Amino acid sequence: MTDNRRTQPLPAPSRRDLMLGGAASLGALGAAGTARAQMHGPIHGPSQPVFTLQQVCYVVDDLDAALKYWTEELKVGPFFLFEHAPLENQVYRGQPTGADVTLALGNSGAVQVELLVQHDDAPSVYKEWTDAGRRGLHHFGYIPEDYAANREHFIGIGHAPAFECTIGGSPLVYFDMLDTLGHYVEFWEDSAVYREIFRRTEEAARSWDGSDPVRPWT
Repeated sequence: MTDNRRTQPLPAPSRRDLMLGGAASLGALGAAGTARAQMHGPIHGPSQPVFTLQQVCYVVDDLDAALKYWTEELKVGPFFLFEHAPLENQVYRGQPTGADVTLALGNSGAVQVELLVQHDDAPSVYKEWTDAGRRGLHHFGYIPEDYAANREHFIGIGHAPAFECTIGGSPLVYFDMLDTLGHYVEFWEDSAVYREIFRRTEEAARSWDGSDPVRPWT
């Protein structure tokens, strides 16, 4: 049997077609995601249980090149693109900030892969990472059963919140675990917003044949 994912050429991502749609849709997930997520059973993916490794993220210099490599060579996809993602209420190491980032989300099995690029010089965990000359895995992420209690636990054992924001009104936090793990760890609130994101990217990956490798989130 021919594996079409390995033999068919993949078209290059078109920014003209993808711009803005992802950001607007991501911001609207607070309402739309709730209704859809309630129809799809338990949390995340939907295959991942609470507090299992849900996502790995790479901060990249060239998002188009990264997407081409991940989809064509590593056979991960499809990716959903969020141009200028609406990260609300950003706080970097205790101070308000406003990093402008574009991100792409796709799945390899039950694990989501995030590729992210920052467009400006606003202080953030992404700029901190690249300014230090770091490359490779930037963070991995979990959805804990109790977001607030989990946040306090990691503060209590000595990990500082490096970055926090909300998406569609739902909070997330990055902890500085550079000395412990060599990268950050991200936690999301267990909400319909994130549940829908993980459900949809995993569902798309299950039936992906290699076509339309980069898509808007609509």
